[in-house]
Formats: sequence, structure tokens, C-alpha cells
Amino acid sequence: MAGCVDDVGGTQEVIRETDGSENMFDVEAYCSQYCSLDPSTADPFEVPSLKSRMKIIHDYYQLIGLKDARVLEYGSGPSVYSLIGAVPYCREIVISEYDVRSRDFLSKWKNGQANHHITTLFQYAVMSIEKLGEGDEVSQRENALRQLISGIYPGDLNTDTPIEMDSPGLFDIISTHFTCHTVCMSVDEFRAAVGRLVKFLKPGGFLILSEILECELGKWDGLKVGYKGFQLTRESLIECIEQLGFINIKDDVVAEEPIDGKAPPEFGKTLTLLAQAP
Repeated sequence: MAGCVDDVGGTQEVIRETDGSENMFDVEAYCSQYCSLDPSTADPFEVPSLKSRMKIIHDYYQLIGLKDARVLEYGSGPSVYSLIGAVPYCREIVISEYDVRSRDFLSKWKNGQANHHITTLFQYAVMSIEKLGEGDEVSQRENALRQLISGIYPGDLNTDTPIEMDSPGLFDIISTHFTCHTVCMSVDEFRAAVGRLVKFLKPGGFLILSEILECELGKWDGLKVGYKGFQLTRESLIECIEQLGFINIKDDVVAEEPIDGKAPPEFGKTLTLLAQAP
């Protein structure tokens, strides 16, 4: 996983405050804070932002309208929030992720070991976004996603073979969130990284991508690990996608709001876009 709020990984320069901090990434702690809708553990700034992104991604899958899509989720981290809305439209999902701890965590979940933070995401998607009820509907959606995931593979976007999978083939949809930005140090490198990834997209296929805007440095409270990066603006991001030949670009920006007079973190503005390959 390689992302500002979402990931640690790739070959990005890592800021280490203590020796051995590469082992300090606590998947459970991270998930409970940043990938959960449980009010007792979740970051209060992140909850409304995460809900908004889940709704946006759900609407994008609905807008694409495919019923048997083959989907690549790239740089997922230890969460599946961006895949819950994809279930009704897929026949297969492949996950590729840099961080071995995140891959192990997802494998345990796929094999039936329940994780509370993931359950809260399914509850929100099924009960609030899709308004399908609760109980059986929630568990059925979670089990359906487990079945659709055909494999969880290593991946490194800084290489010419970003998916460590024999004959990955082409995908109808590539979904990647808070990944491409954080393995790059310039807009040109960002464009090249996205270009390496979308080589796996079918002609006419779709890219769903999220990035953090106007943020140079991300850092998780208590984890003592961050990364050096560069600023992406909405304009520079859209321009990169256009230069790669994509058409029919739609984007949505989510900005976190102050809470009780406290300003949101530096990485409080995100953009999610949908674009179609030529």
C-alpha cells in the first residue's frame, strides 16, 4: 500500500523518528481510526469524509453500469471500503497491495475471520447508501465480496511490472485510492505511475481514482511514520489524466470540515474521479 492517509510503502523516502519504525505500522490501529465508522474508535474528521467517498465510489459503479466487470483494486491497504459498492457489478475482483501486513490482514478477512471495522463499512453501504435493510443483507454482501476476490497479490507501482501475478490480463475497471501520489515526487512521476497502472485497463475501460489534494506531507498520529511527497491540485491531476488519453472525466472533491473549532488535518481535502480509457 502506498498512500498519504492510506498507505506506507513503495520506494518513497520514509521519515523515521525511531529506529525500526518500518515495523510500527499497526494495521488494526490504523483500521480502527481511518477505515472504520465506529464512533468509539474512528477519527472524527475521517468519518464524514469516508462516508462521502464510499457514496461517490458506489455511484460511479452504478454510473458505469457493467454487470460482469473484472476489477483490479490497486493499493487497497488493509480495507475494502472502495469495493463494497462494486459487488453488484462484478464477476471477479483482483487485489494488488504493496504492504505484506495489509495483504495478510485482508487474507484473514477473506477467509472468514470477522473484523469489526470492516463490518461497520458493510453496514453503512448496505443500510444507508443502498437502503437494503440490515442483518442478512449485510452479511450476504460481505460474503459475496469475499467470493468475488479471486486473489490478493503483491504490487509495486515503482516497477515496470506493478502486479506480481502471472498473466494478470486486462480489466474492465481499475480502482485505486491514495496510492499513485505517494510513490512519486513530481507531477511527471505521478503521470508515469498512473500510466504504468492503466496499461492493465481494457480499451474503453474505466479508472476510479482518489488522491489527496494540496498536501505535501502526511503523518499518522502515534505511528511516527510519514512520507515526503509533492502537492497535487485538482487542475494538475485532471490534466495528467487527460494527457494519458482518458475521456468522459467526472470528479468529486470532499473537504473535511472543522470540528468544535479544530481545523481538519493537512490531508483533509480529497478528489475522487471516474474516467474512461480511449
